[in-house]
Amino acid sequence: MKKEFENKDEIQGGEAVAAEPLSTKKILLKVKDIAVWTFFVLTILIMLFTIISSIFFNNKKGEDKSLFGLTFNIVLTDSMKDDIRNGGVDKGEFASGDLIIGTRLDDDEKSELEIGDIITFLSSNNVGTDEEKQTYGYMGSTVSHEICGKAYDRNGKHVGYYTRGTTTMTQDEAIVYFSEIRSEYCFTMPFLGHFFQFVKTTPGYIVCILVPFILIIALQITNVVKAFRQYKGEQLSEMKEERQKLEEDKQANAKMMEELLALKAELERAKAKAVGEDAPPKDESEK
Repeated sequence: MKKEFENKDEIQGGEAVAAEPLSTKKILLKVKDIAVWTFFVLTILIMLFTIISSIFFNNKKGEDKSLFGLTFNIVLTDSMKDDIRNGGVDKGEFASGDLIIGTRLDDDEKSELEIGDIITFLSSNNVGTDEEKQTYGYMGSTVSHEICGKAYDRNGKHVGYYTRGTTTMTQDEAIVYFSEIRSEYCFTMPFLGHFFQFVKTTPGYIVCILVPFILIIALQITNVVKAFRQYKGEQLSEMKEERQKLEEDKQANAKMMEELLALKAELERAKAKAVGEDAPPKDESEK
């Protein structure tokens, strides 16, 4: 019975005290704190994404940047979206607007790739992307396609690969040499490429960087002003308490002085009485 009672109430000093319900103000403050922290975390994530975008997606042609052995590339076409081998029913690895992550390869690993592996490479095509002609990537652009065959030179030496997009199964015109291979496909982050492309635009910069930055500064200024006002209020309250204490001490000292004067008068009367003199009157009516 006692256990059930303790679950319903808080015990203080052996007495049951009903738990105080949360007021609307406290609930709103909690919701505000959660919203502020959520906004702060999202802003930090957006800033991290922006840093990644500026490092990996603003590269010049031929630049090869990675982070902890991982490469990041935005898919620009749907050449790997569908797989006609499955009647176009099953989706392929990735589509336009996705972000794909790959692992960097050394020279030995590049030569050990197999047919069916997906690689990211620098295109040496002489023509740009043309959906009708099934050509993807201009000279020096980054392309991610499936290996469909191995390429050899006149002496029978393995020098690279033939590649294709699974949407049309049309083989790319140019051979992908080992030196052009940047990474092997690892996994996809759907639609995230759209976000990085948006961040690179002026509206994206304003929405994702400038506005959150201004809001964070405004929030911090508000907190500083609020803390300053609270500090001044506490100072004024302390000064008021000190003045009140001084006034109380002054009144106490005055009362004590009156008591001392009254005691002194009593002592003088007692002394006069002891020597047979008339005691000094207590007030004017005794004169």
